[in-house]
Amino acid sequence: LYSFCTLLVMPHDAAFYTEGCRAYVEFYLTRLRDNEQGLIQLSLIGRNVDDDNVIELMDALKDNTEVAKIVLDENNFGDPGVKSIASLLKNNKTVTEVSISGNPLVTDAGVQELTRSLTVNNTVRTVTANDLPNVTQPVMESLQKATVYNSHPLPLKKFIVSFIINQDVVQKIDLSRPSDATRPYTIASTKLISEVVSACTTLLYLDLSNNNKGDTATELLCSAIGGHKALAELRLGSNRISDKGVGHIVKALTNNTTLTDLCLTDNIVGNQGASLLIDLVSVNGTLSHIRLDHNNISPDHRKKVVYSLLLNSQPNELRAIYDSACLNSSTLRTIFLDGLRHSEERLLNDISCRVLLNCLDGNTSVRRLTLPNNRIGDDGAEILAKLIHTNRHIEQIDLRGNY
Repeated sequence: LYSFCTLLVMPHDAAFYTEGCRAYVEFYLTRLRDNEQGLIQLSLIGRNVDDDNVIELMDALKDNTEVAKIVLDENNFGDPGVKSIASLLKNNKTVTEVSISGNPLVTDAGVQELTRSLTVNNTVRTVTANDLPNVTQPVMESLQKATVYNSHPLPLKKFIVSFIINQDVVQKIDLSRPSDATRPYTIASTKLISEVVSACTTLLYLDLSNNNKGDTATELLCSAIGGHKALAELRLGSNRISDKGVGHIVKALTNNTTLTDLCLTDNIVGNQGASLLIDLVSVNGTLSHIRLDHNNISPDHRKKVVYSLLLNSQPNELRAIYDSACLNSSTLRTIFLDGLRHSEERLLNDISCRVLLNCLDGNTSVRRLTLPNNRIGDDGAEILAKLIHTNRHIEQIDLRGNY
């Protein structure tokens, strides 16, 4: 078929060859505009094709659905011609190969525009651009990378171009997919995401929701997030993550010191996964929010996760008391936490009162809560008032010097 098509588009009449570049261009223009069936290649090599010629040819290709390969090597066009090719590729869904080698008038500006076009084109798989003396090595490498990444879903490609190709400082990446999207991220895509996330040292927010990744892909991703020095929020909702996947996440985050917010909504996490998260919170002092809505977790385990997170934001003194209070230790008769003994960031607050309400529910040993000079407000006082009604063993609560 390839040989047959080449014969179709390159006539053998000797007079034709002597008429110059215009004759070759005209030969193609009519056929391209007519969307001639079987014409799968536009090939003009060493025919002195200039910018105006290329612009004409690309305009003729606007509505063409046959041509899959554009070869314009060793001609006489520069950046305007390359930019017209880039403009075509932004909307074209047929062309898979482009070659512009041996055009010395092409510079960085033209190749950069061609690179940018690949962020919205999803069909080009090969771009050949050798022997362009006025194009710098970094720009050429960016084009090569964009071509390699062109097989990945569009949102991922846009991110890659932003970070790797344009060298932008990236703090937020949203690679979530709408619920009706038909092209999921493959394992290869996940590997690429992991590699780039590891390299992106400024990244604060990563959203990979609605990708149906599963536990295997989650494990790949965890290799990047565990030791990340900046990532603060990770969203993995709707990814078919089970207790096994949670195990990978827990292992990665055990020593992580930056992640504060983890979203695992709409997965298939069960009580075992919830218990793993509770264990994680007990050793990770940074996590403050874990979202687990719409999983297979019992209300009791959900409550334990919530209170383990609340406790994680509290001063060490309260955390130390918490376990003894929950275990109803007979030696714990008074909880004494005077704010004057602690720095500003270690003072009790309204959330501290929720923690106390939880650990003293059912406790029969504690008699007094002495909590002066902290940052407990009206909401906290209301919670403690409720505690008095539910726990008749508490005889006194001291809130002097609070807000």
